[in-house]
Amino acid sequence: MILDMPPQQETTQHETITVACFNVFIGSPVPYIRNGTTALHQSTRLKLQLRQLRNIDADILVLQEIYDSTLAQEYAGFFKDQYDMCVDVCPGGCETIAGVVTFYAVALFAGILGTVAVMVIICLAIGLFAVREMPPPSWLAAVYPSEPTMVGWVLWFAFGMFAISSYQRWTGQVAWSFWHGDVKTANVILYKRNKFLLVKTWSKHFEEQRGDWLNATRPRGFIIADLSLLVNGSGRANLRVMNAHTNCQGAEGLRDAQTQEALRYAAATTGPALACGDWNQEIPEQFQQHGFSDRSCKEELSKCDTWVARNPLTNGFIRVDDLCCDHVATSRCGRVNRRIGMEGPPWTSDHLAMIATVEIPLQK
Repeated sequence: MILDMPPQQETTQHETITVACFNVFIGSPVPYIRNGTTALHQSTRLKLQLRQLRNIDADILVLQEIYDSTLAQEYAGFFKDQYDMCVDVCPGGCETIAGVVTFYAVALFAGILGTVAVMVIICLAIGLFAVREMPPPSWLAAVYPSEPTMVGWVLWFAFGMFAISSYQRWTGQVAWSFWHGDVKTANVILYKRNKFLLVKTWSKHFEEQRGDWLNATRPRGFIIADLSLLVNGSGRANLRVMNAHTNCQGAEGLRDAQTQEALRYAAATTGPALACGDWNQEIPEQFQQHGFSDRSCKEELSKCDTWVARNPLTNGFIRVDDLCCDHVATSRCGRVNRRIGMEGPPWTSDHLAMIATVEIPLQK
C-alpha cells in the first residue's frame, strides 16, 4: 500500500556566528590620579581588555572609540593570528579647526601643570632639604649632598627640565591622538578570516554633527563591512555589518537623525544585515522602521544593561540610570540570543560588551 504523504516544507539552512559589540573607552588625554579613566595608552586597561576580548572568541568584533591608527594596530596585532581588521584611516588625521585649537589648549594646560609640579618638587628638595632646615627622608639622603652646591643646583634644574619636557611630550602625543585621531569615525570591525571574506568596507561621518561638543574635533559616524560568510571554504551568504557610534546623552532629536542615517545605509542590502554599535539610548524606535529587530535584553536576561552604576569607570562622567545602550540589531537573520560580557573586576571600560549569537541564513 502506498500512502499519500504531505509534501515536506523546505527548510532554510543557517550558520551560527557570534558577534561582540564593545566600546573600548577612550578615556581622557589628561592623566587622572585615578587609574582607569586615563587614555588607553596611559593605563593598564589595554592589555586586560585584549585578553578579555580574546576569551569571548567572537567571530566578529565591532569596537568603538578606536581613535587613532596606533591604537588600532594594538588590536590588529594582538588578533592577527585569527582576525583581519576593517579600518578607514584619514591620512594626516581627521583635522578640524576646533580640534587644532583644543589640542593646543590642552597642551598648554599640560605644560603648565607639569612645570608647576616639577618646580614645586625642586623647591622642596633644594629649599628645605639641602639647607638642612629639615632633614631629608632616608631614601633621599643618599643622593643629596650635605651642603648645597652649584653642581647640585644645576643637576636638579636639568632633572626638572627633563621631567617637564618628557611630560609635555607624553601628554601632547596622547592629546594629539585624542583630538586628531586618524581613524575615521573611530570605529573598527574585526572578523575571523577563516569564516569570512571581505567584499567591501567603507565609512562615513554623520551629516548631523550638532549636539555633542566632541564632534567638533572628532566627527562621529559609522563603518560598514560587506562580508561573504564561508562554509566549507566557499561563500554561502552575504552579510552586511555596521558599526556606529551616535551622540552621547542629550539632544535626542539630533541623535535620532544620526540613527536614521546610519540605519538607511545598513538596510540598503538584499541579504542579512547587522546594525551594531553604541547608540547611546535604549532600543531605538528607528530599528523597526528600517527592518531591524533588537528585542529588549530584559526579555532574555534578568540583567542586561551595558552602562551600569556599579562600574567604577562611569564615575565622574555622564551619570544616567542603568541602561542598555549597546546593541546588535539584526535584519533577515534567524534566531538571536544575547548576553552581557566584559564585566569586572577588572573593569576595562565604562561599557559592558553586548554579545549576540546570530543565525545567518545560507544561500542555496
